Amino acid sequence: FALAGLFLPGIARLTSFKGIETLGASVNTAILATYPLFSSLLAVLILSEHPSFGILAGMICIICGVVLIQRQMEDTSISSASPTRIGLIFPISAALMVGFGHVFRKMGLNVYSEPIAGITISYISSLCFYILLVAVLNAIKKPIPISRKSIKPFWKAGLSYCAGHLC
Repeated sequence: FALAGLFLPGIARLTSFKGIETLGASVNTAILATYPLFSSLLAVLILSEHPSFGILAGMICIICGVVLIQRQMEDTSISSASPTRIGLIFPISAALMVGFGHVFRKMGLNVYSEPIAGITISYISSLCFYILLVAVLNAIKKPIPISRKSIKPFWKAGLSYCAGHLC
């Protein structure tokens, strides 16, 4: 569960935020939504799961959707963030991290079938990752400024995200 927390929300959230900054919210979210493709592929490779025809068809649809988004990015500017092909690395890596997170959670549940404990361990390990990351970033460059104005939109998003997990 601790390894799952490192990947999701740990690294996944970090790369997703960078994707929002680079590509804009609409493109980043659409590409991040490809995580079921990565979760399924990793489950086949790591957990030896056998995908049904429906899952395989869904994976093909996800790939087609990514191609459509990438073509749209070439044709027009989707947002003021000026999305570029290289910027796709952020939401794609976030989706991959979500996939790893799901597979590691399943591995944890196979060993210890207590979802609430698993969630707790995952989020504690993610929090430790972020604390370490902030400490390292503060040591190698200027400190990250935190103000009431900068925290306001993030605590609202965090509260909404938490409510989503509870419902």
